[in-house]
Amino acid sequence: MVECNIYAYDLQGLTILGNPHMTAFAFASRDPEIDIMALADVMDRDGWRMERQQYPSSLHCTIMPHHAAVVDELLDALGKAAAEVKVGRTNAE
Repeated sequence: MVECNIYAYDLQGLTILGNPHMTAFAFASRDPEIDIMALADVMDRDGWRMERQQYPSSLHCTIMPHHAAVVDELLDALGKAAAEVKVGRTNAE
């Protein structure tokens, strides 16, 4: 099992929805200045594929064992993308 302390990353007001028990989860923004769909656009641009959902607007991830090698990169990319969206450099298309 891979342990990951998500609190070690500056995730700019992103929050996991519900209480996931497996490897699939959704996350959304608690910050009204972060358009979660714009965040997905930034992540896509940077090579990360995000599955968009609605009601509520959120992003879906399925994490598998082979993702353990890139968990730090993923969380760092999420924080940077959220910061970019928050300062208004990116809007959802």
